[in-house]
Amino acid sequence: MHPTYRILMLSTVLLGAPLAIAQAQTSTTGAMQNEPAQPVGAYSSVSVLLTAANQAIASGHTQLAYERLSQAKVKILNLRLPTTNSPQTYSSIDPVVRQINNARFALTKNDSAGAQQIIGQILASNAPELSD
Repeated sequence: MHPTYRILMLSTVLLGAPLAIAQAQTSTTGAMQNEPAQPVGAYSSVSVLLTAANQAIASGHTQLAYERLSQAKVKILNLRLPTTNSPQTYSSIDPVVRQINNARFALTKNDSAGAQQIIGQILASNAPELSD
């Protein structure tokens, strides 16, 4: 076996794990930089969740965008349902919820531009749901 080949094989074995760890740390740091500056979570308003979804789409994170849209939908539904101990039915679908469903559907069809357009329409509508 040629000595250069041995050196290359040895360096691949010895440097493989540290390089993989460094690459993983770099990709994690890059993903964190693309996150919105404002904290987004269960207590965020609908407009914050929709803005975060729009930012996630713009940065190519469609799964995160889908999650944020789902959180916005659940937040609207929870705020609109009366709190009682009896079974509930939600007979009339809220127009904002319908638009959120349309944006989620667009994401499932890989139509990021369509989803962003729908989210933009929702945010521009100044619907009462956005302030909750």
